Amino acid sequence: MPSRSWAGSPGRAGAEAFGTRMSAMVVNGKGHNAWPYTNVPVDIVGWAVKSRSGPQWTDDSVGICAGVLDGGGHVEAA
Repeated sequence: MPSRSWAGSPGRAGAEAFGTRMSAMVVNGKGHNAWPYTNVPVDIVGWAVKSRSGPQWTDDSVGICAGVLDGGGHVEAA
C-alpha cells in the first residue's frame, strides 16, 4: 500500500474521506441504489494496523493499535 501524507489530523482526514464516499452515494437528495441515508456522521477515534511503520504521521490525535491480529492474520483493535 502506498504511503499517504495526511494534512491535519489523521482522524479528521479519515472522516472527511468517509464523508466524500457517503456523498457519492446520494444523488439529488436520494440514496443511490436504495441507500437509505443522506448523511452518515463519523468520528474516527483510532486505527488498527499490522505495523506501526505503516501510518506516516507523528501526532497523537487518534490512537493506533498495532500488531494485534485475529486468527486469520487480519488486523483488529484491542
